[in-house]
Amino acid sequence: MGSIAIPSKAFPAGIHVPSLTWFLDDAPQSIDWEVQKKHIRFLISSGLHSIVLAGTNGEAVALTAEEKSQLVQVTREIAIEEGRPDLTIVLGCGGQSTQQVIAETKLAKAAGADFALTLTPSYFHFAMNEDAIIAFWQEVSGTDCMLFSCSNEY
Repeated sequence: MGSIAIPSKAFPAGIHVPSLTWFLDDAPQSIDWEVQKKHIRFLISSGLHSIVLAGTNGEAVALTAEEKSQLVQVTREIAIEEGRPDLTIVLGCGGQSTQQVIAETKLAKAAGADFALTLTPSYFHFAMNEDAIIAFWQEVSGTDCMLFSCSNEY
């Protein structure tokens, strides 16, 4: 276990909007980048304080690492174009092990996200007692990743 990582910026007060991830009708496992970019531009231009990617409808576990990374990068590019280069970006990160969640939060940071929205692993929910949940969060928070987190209740 390590010490808790201190984010380089505080999580802002205000309006934090979860963004849907849009998929192609004829290829439902592929992101519709044209619609996605239009949607992100609309959200950013509306004046929100942060945008939450891949944390709305299960996308956190359904998207590939490359797709998540590209979502963050595209969002940052649009924020810059819209005159909001410092917009806070949160990326939904998930996994069914501590190592998977840590890898996802590192991916979020490397892609340019400011925070990661995470959940405790739940596949083996019967093993996630209070001690296991505390150990999970201690291990995850001991990394150099910035976290905005939620925890499941059992």
